Amino acid sequence: MYVVVADLDAALAQVRALKGEVLTEPRSAGGGKFAVIRDPAGAVLSLYQTG
Repeated sequence: MYVVVADLDAALAQVRALKGEVLTEPRSAGGGKFAVIRDPAGAVLSLYQTG
């Protein structure tokens, strides 16, 4: 599952602050960039920022 965010770097900082885990650092894809995260409950998903 992908969740679109306005600012990927800020979203990843929030993930870390709330005790989540960044599983992959940002990568380019489809004209934007994404990263895979795990929330504190263990759910895994991707955050995506468009172009």
